[in-house]
Amino acid sequence: MSLLQLTRGLKRRTVTLNATNRLLQHELVQSRSMEKTLQACCGRHEKLWKESRLVQSDQRRLTHRMMAVQEDQRRHLSRDLQNDRAQSLLGTHVRLVALKLTDRKDTKRLKDGIDSTQRVVTASARSMRRPSRALGRS
Repeated sequence: MSLLQLTRGLKRRTVTLNATNRLLQHELVQSRSMEKTLQACCGRHEKLWKESRLVQSDQRRLTHRMMAVQEDQRRHLSRDLQNDRAQSLLGTHVRLVALKLTDRKDTKRLKDGIDSTQRVVTASARSMRRPSRALGRS
């Protein structure tokens, strides 16, 4: 082989090598770009996952708080109803004792007392139904 042939072969290989290097450089740039895109995408997904967990935690906390408030309201209403019923029953008892002590010959007064006691019992029954109806609408 002559020097000229070796030089030509070397030039051809240099041209091929330069083309291959440019191709590799281009592929390296693309690979780095894809890697950055993938990292950004994974970062967004991780951020969304964390936000989702926070929202879920907030919803759980708010649900527990709402249930606690409702339970407090239920206890308060129950206590009020018990007090109202006790007061109503006591009032009815007092009226019945008064009627018992009324002279049996005074029928007008007995009739008026019975009517009055019936009105109190009817009003008490209505007032006891109101909270249950209100709860039914909630």
